[in-house]
Amino acid sequence: MEEQASSIETEMPGELLRAAHRLAGELAWPVAEARQVISWLDRQGCEVVGMELWREKDGQPQWIASSDFSPASDLSAMQFIERYQNEPGALFNLAWGEPKVKRVNGAFNKLLAAQEA
Repeated sequence: MEEQASSIETEMPGELLRAAHRLAGELAWPVAEARQVISWLDRQGCEVVGMELWREKDGQPQWIASSDFSPASDLSAMQFIERYQNEPGALFNLAWGEPKVKRVNGAFNKLLAAQEA
């Protein structure tokens, strides 16, 4: 059964989607592209709430490590990548939250999206 993409995933630039490896129905990116995805998500008002480091083995994800950071900052996601960037065959699977508040230049706007409706 084909998984339905999140609304953010359907808006993601084609070059980032093409760079992704789809393993077990989930996307994972090499180091440079994972950084670009985090930056793109930030511009969309999304937070990275978790990450896993994978290696591809026989077309399946082989788990190496999981994030242990607080989702309060995308900087922590970048630090996770920095920690494992030299891992052979590193692929980063990201979990992100759909935008719930507007961001202006990367900072949260005080008005919740629900208040705008």
